[in-house]
Amino acid sequence: MDILKTCFADNVKARRLLPDGAYQPVPREGPRVRAQERFHQQAVEAVRLAAESPERFRALRAPKE
Repeated sequence: MDILKTCFADNVKARRLLPDGAYQPVPREGPRVRAQERFHQQAVEAVRLAAESPERFRALRAPKE
């Protein structure tokens, strides 16, 4: 849901598809929201937090018989 909300809030690069097939820029209202930039920032932050986390991925193994 957060991804969709961010996409619908985009008012910098967003375009609206018109019935004739043309695209029209979305009017810029409120603070600037650029979806791709926000997603990039979130990804960078997630990688930073993962690198700082003491927990590491450990693959599951079949139990020993």
